[in-house]
Amino acid sequence: MSDKFNQKVTQMGKEAFKEIADHLQSYITDEKRDYPRDTVRRKGVGKTGKFASSPRDVVDTGELRDSFKVSDESSGNKVRIKVEWTADHAGYVYAGHGDVPPYPWVHKGLRDIDWQELFRRKFNEVK
Repeated sequence: MSDKFNQKVTQMGKEAFKEIADHLQSYITDEKRDYPRDTVRRKGVGKTGKFASSPRDVVDTGELRDSFKVSDESSGNKVRIKVEWTADHAGYVYAGHGDVPPYPWVHKGLRDIDWQELFRRKFNEVK
């Protein structure tokens, strides 16, 4: 295959995965859900002492949403886009803890992507 074709496919992959990352981020605020109890905000950015009641989404304070990071760790023709949420409590929200149920927003977002359409569109967009 030609270098030009490889460059196009690599660029298409990078753009597609960055779009996927943004799609996953949107799922953090996708739905409100019931929590088993009220929560007092005592730590981090949202340290207000206020109660967060139910139902609510997982963006009580914005700290989790704002900790979203996308980095391009690609090398040559190998595409690697790293997507992470760096807030201390990201894992607790994702996997659940105690009596608080998990909210696996990445799985929900990945399940709803039309992969074939996304890659077809991105391939046609890249010059």
